[in-house]
Amino acid sequence: RRQADYHRSLLGDALWRNLVNRIANKSAVEGEYAERIIDQTVGFLRVCAANPSVSFTPSAAVDLGWDEFILHTREYADFCARNAGRFIHHAPLYRDRGNESTQENPDTAAAMLSMGIWVDNTLWSSNGSCKGSKCESHDCRNLTAWP
Repeated sequence: RRQADYHRSLLGDALWRNLVNRIANKSAVEGEYAERIIDQTVGFLRVCAANPSVSFTPSAAVDLGWDEFILHTREYADFCARNAGRFIHHAPLYRDRGNESTQENPDTAAAMLSMGIWVDNTLWSSNGSCKGSKCESHDCRNLTAWP
């Protein structure tokens, strides 16, 4: 619970409540579940912030939280500047004609744990991993294909 309080403090009460409510309403989930999504989203972004040369992939649930957060452009840009010193881009993964990407993605949950960030395993299960986006810390990147 302390971690959620810390993550909430990084966003501020009003933004935290707004994100939780929007996820709960859009996804038809309980507020407590939406709160866990936002908590894990902030943890994910902390890992991205601490590892600028690594591209981490969120779980499907965390990607919902990230998608909602990034829609709040001013608040998201401010969060990134304060916590990463740069903008953490949300870069979609592109695949060549539907083939699975061969790019290796680090284990995001393991990276979170190594930083002392509690991982909600129900939100990071392998069947819930997101295949559609990753954090990208480069300022500019050709998004038509990944090298």
